[in-house]
Amino acid sequence: MHMFGRRKMNEADASILFVQSILKAGRDTWPGLVRNVQSLLEHDTAKINQDLAAFEFSIACLACQAEAIPNLFPGQQGARILWHTLDTIRNLPFGGVAIEAFGNYKTTWSRALEQGEIPSDAVANLLCERIGLVAAVDILGIRFRDPLLIELIGEAVVTTPAGWWKQHSS
Repeated sequence: MHMFGRRKMNEADASILFVQSILKAGRDTWPGLVRNVQSLLEHDTAKINQDLAAFEFSIACLACQAEAIPNLFPGQQGARILWHTLDTIRNLPFGGVAIEAFGNYKTTWSRALEQGEIPSDAVANLLCERIGLVAAVDILGIRFRDPLLIELIGEAVVTTPAGWWKQHSS
């Protein structure tokens, strides 16, 4: 049934569609993002397993988009939808790895918020560590991960695709 142009579906089906949509968007976005940041990197991205990197990027996007669930759905419904989302991730190929990565990205997001940091930048930093993207700048003789790289990847993580739950919930 459609109401105001939106199809009604149960929580489990919505979670499956959510996970599939974000994973596809992440896989589709990753190659363009790599091309955009290549000039910042200290190495050729050919040395990075692009399939694994796209998968990690997609899981990071999924974890960031999942942060909206408790704010968009009342109490127990939000908890159920998150549970269905985790169950869907568990059933993916490499589900154990995906669940671990999802948990790490969600924990990183929460920790950044607690510490007054930009959560998308913290997730981007973790993503770079996990897939081996290296871009550094020297500031007063100390090497730091390039903030431009972190900003570009952080922005991509939270906007791939932007506001999925808000667009698909009634």
